[in-house]
Amino acid sequence: MEHKTNCPIESDEGSTIETARNSPASPASHIEVAEIGETGSGISQVRFFIENMHCRSCVSRIENALKILPDILSYSVDLKGQTVDVDYQTEMESLSLIRTAVESTGHKISKIASL
Repeated sequence: MEHKTNCPIESDEGSTIETARNSPASPASHIEVAEIGETGSGISQVRFFIENMHCRSCVSRIENALKILPDILSYSVDLKGQTVDVDYQTEMESLSLIRTAVESTGHKISKIASL
């Protein structure tokens, strides 16, 4: 699937979008994974390195995929840096859910690292 043909906006580089979440919702390969850090308060922080995220439409797709997941406290999608940072409640099986949600948008995760 050629993702670029689905993106109506070709250049909106440098956008960083942050969203905080407090209410629960229903959830909807091989990747280098660093040890995921926990803040000590039951919250983990992770950074996903994304391939082929090149426009505002890409950012919106990823945001829409993340906002329906339960127990995500906040996320930040950085178009220029090609990253997605997520804070989530550690007890949820969220790393797998978050990864699946991001990949369902047509983007590939090249690396996952702790913040």
